[in-house]
Amino acid sequence: MKRRQDAVARGVFHYSPIFTARAKGALVEDVDGNRFIDLAGGIGCLNVGHAFEPLLHALHAQADKFLHTAFSVSLYEGYVRLAERLNQLTPGDFQKKTVLFNTGAAAVENVLSRRSNIWRRLLA
Repeated sequence: MKRRQDAVARGVFHYSPIFTARAKGALVEDVDGNRFIDLAGGIGCLNVGHAFEPLLHALHAQADKFLHTAFSVSLYEGYVRLAERLNQLTPGDFQKKTVLFNTGAAAVENVLSRRSNIWRRLLA
């Protein structure tokens, strides 16, 4: 905790003073060997748990190819495949298109872009 206080800005909030050493499924183990049920569900592990084997295999397979290219800079098939699948799963008999964002803020910013009719209506 002393190192955290010396190196990390105070504005970075944390719910507990637990320093995680490892996690598996719904359990988190701290650096002192204490085990806790992860009731907060860290970003990216809430749905499947920590170190979920099928996900780890998929991550390793993807990491062998590349980690991230930013689709707007360099296209990749997985993005298109996921968009196609989401379009199939979305109910309704009309053409569907998908765009992916890494945060809700980015999604909202896209909706409220200056070219958007919604943006113009909000400012009117």
